[in-house]
Amino acid sequence: MRRVGLINGYAKQVPSGASLVDWYPNNRRITAVEWTFDDGTVVRQDLAEKTKLQRLTIDPVTTSTVQLRLLSVTAPGAGLLGRDYTAISDVLIAGTPAA
Repeated sequence: MRRVGLINGYAKQVPSGASLVDWYPNNRRITAVEWTFDDGTVVRQDLAEKTKLQRLTIDPVTTSTVQLRLLSVTAPGAGLLGRDYTAISDVLIAGTPAA
């Protein structure tokens, strides 16, 4: 394992009449996570509030499982479209397969 990352929210825009509804600010966004690997390695990743993939390069680790733990999230979205949901739009787990 060499890199992990995620898109920390519901990064989707949906047509609504003549405009778009941006669902990202209308839901909770993740601000920090912990990646845990089966060899005992634990890595914290702090996240910015942006709809792009946020990658973290880590020291090499050999693992067969990865656990993602949410450490903190934003408040629910505000207004009529506000939701009390926490979403992850994408997850990255990159490395070299074991031989």
